[in-house]
Amino acid sequence: DELADLEEQIEQISGVVQKTQQERKTLERDMAILDAKRNSVKLKIRTQEIQIANLSKGIQGHSTEIGVLGEKIVREKDSVSELIRQTNERDAMSLVELLLGYKNFSDFFVDVNSLQELQRGLQVSLATVRETREETETAKEKLENKQSEKIQFKREQEWQKSQLNVLKKQKDEILDITKGKEVAYQNLLTKT
Repeated sequence: DELADLEEQIEQISGVVQKTQQERKTLERDMAILDAKRNSVKLKIRTQEIQIANLSKGIQGHSTEIGVLGEKIVREKDSVSELIRQTNERDAMSLVELLLGYKNFSDFFVDVNSLQELQRGLQVSLATVRETREETETAKEKLENKQSEKIQFKREQEWQKSQLNVLKKQKDEILDITKGKEVAYQNLLTKT
């Protein structure tokens, strides 16, 4: 896993920085520390890029899931509408009209049975709509959380990039002042 490898490299660089900081202050040592810190920041930026990419995939997945759930709600609402229409048609007829509308008495009971099936289907469809709405809300919350997390990672990444620039400026300033000479660097250290 690339993310784990990057985190391991960051830890190694951190160890090198700590070890190097305990050595006597020299231009070479301080340049090595600055370079190691810059490399560490670069790896952290790469880590964040991977995390942002993973979050983007998760966001896309949740967006797709929300779309599918929305379509399912529309289908179930259509089904509920049809079941309600059929139930209303049957309810509009009086018992006498229903009995006279059948050639034999057994057809009446078959129709009553189908009406009960319609009502059960209506209850199932309504339950499905409720469940799907709850699933949609959950998916939307997850999506919002992923988006917030992505924004946070991007902010951290911007901060890391600014740190990278600061470290580069520090190195450039030291090299500019000392012209890469150890004696000039030691004089600079005694002045500060």
